[in-house]
Amino acid sequence: MNAEQYALDVVERLRTSKDYPSVIGELSKVMSDFGFNSVVVTGLPRPGEMLDTLLLSANWPEAWGERYLAKKYDQVDPTVKRVRMSLQPFRWSDVREQTLSAVEKKILDEATEFGLNDGIAVPIHDLNGLEAGVSFGTDQLCIDSRAQAALHLISIYAYECLRRQAPDRSGGQKPVHLSRRERECIQWTAAGKTSWEIGQIIGVSEATVNEYLYAAARRLNTRTRPQLIARCMREGLIN
Repeated sequence: MNAEQYALDVVERLRTSKDYPSVIGELSKVMSDFGFNSVVVTGLPRPGEMLDTLLLSANWPEAWGERYLAKKYDQVDPTVKRVRMSLQPFRWSDVREQTLSAVEKKILDEATEFGLNDGIAVPIHDLNGLEAGVSFGTDQLCIDSRAQAALHLISIYAYECLRRQAPDRSGGQKPVHLSRRERECIQWTAAGKTSWEIGQIIGVSEATVNEYLYAAARRLNTRTRPQLIARCMREGLIN
């Protein structure tokens, strides 16, 4: 793979993307192409904020995500602390080389139970005090400096696209519009199909199905699939 050309091609597709699902679908493909099995795009919470209100995309093992959010690991995660202090991408393994508290080490060790042994974190900051990051995780990290540079560029563009196109969080009662693919995925989920089965039916990957469902859930302000289905039925978005 020519990492530089790959990054430019992805950025061009992101630049012309028309909707939220297309951006997270592109990011999921990047995740897979570089050998990762998770990618999270999020703002970093300020005091009093909850991480789950700032997540723009979370393609990570579901059980790990639920544990991470429920236990508020972001408040003590040493990787998050490093994102706040750094302007350059870094490997998760770099954090392990620091002196860690027992709690910090526990979080990193627990992540390995879900195949997240190492990864790349891309800090994103601006002059207005914005703190955000994109984090790719894997069981075994095998990328060179050119690939890391490509991920840096892609992450910045993907974050900006997602922030621009993310569902409204102002609390207003704006009408919700779902794409055809999102409605299909929710409809099949309501019929009891798994993400893998839905992917086989509509001809996309399991990860892409999860991203469609995640995008719809964020837009409808729901946290679980049953809640998403109920909300869609109540709004008349699915039959």
